Amino acid sequence: MHRIVLVVLAAALFSASSAAAAKAPLWVGVWKGTVKTAAGDATTPVVVTVNAKFKSNNSGTIVYTQQKCTGKLAFLQQSGRVLTLRETGPARCGKGGTVQITWWAFQQLWIAWYATGNPTPTWSGYVTPGGR
Repeated sequence: MHRIVLVVLAAALFSASSAAAAKAPLWVGVWKGTVKTAAGDATTPVVVTVNAKFKSNNSGTIVYTQQKCTGKLAFLQQSGRVLTLRETGPARCGKGGTVQITWWAFQQLWIAWYATGNPTPTWSGYVTPGGR
């Protein structure tokens, strides 16, 4: 009798935690890593912050530490495990572009930055929570 109750309780807890995890956006948080150019000739550390209300014009920020540039991120679309954001920032940092974030593996995201009108990413790389 006790085993049955424990199995039912465990199943209920697992279902509840799975439902809560499914509702929470995968990308929300602070992500750190290094991206490199498509040619592989340059790298730069990045910090990407995605807000809890990611489907907005204030979805987050992206910071390129070597260039001392910060871009603002605005929601464009979400399709499955891929989030697409528009980046805007100061003129000295470029004209902005599109950031595509793909949920890659357990607590790891693939970030790709695209210049406006270019189908090939200019910068890409993995980021993890807090830079682990």
